[in-house]
Amino acid sequence: MILDIIGAKYLEPNVKALKKGGHLVVIGLQGGVKGTLNLGLLLSKAGSVAATSLRFRPDAEKTAICQAVEQEVWPMLADGRIRLSPETRIPFAEVRRAHEQLVGGANVGKIVLVH
Repeated sequence: MILDIIGAKYLEPNVKALKKGGHLVVIGLQGGVKGTLNLGLLLSKAGSVAATSLRFRPDAEKTAICQAVEQEVWPMLADGRIRLSPETRIPFAEVRRAHEQLVGGANVGKIVLVH
């Protein structure tokens, strides 16, 4: 499963990255709202694309979703059933390098600035 906060900019690369039967869930639109999707590639991977957001939901629904995450997801993170994406630690003094790495698009996972 790929949780995508970027949206249009990464739609095609994310579909390419899906494994057979994989799921792409768009949860943000930081990279735009209109993308190109190769339906043949999606079909060949038996993949799916969905989109969702908390932003447009009523407060009670947001609360219920957050409580479910706390009860169901956090324990899986704690015991290792879900692994976080890799992180690259870069000294704060090298913030320019960190930014260039992000902009270059070669980074996988998170970049964490450290003191």
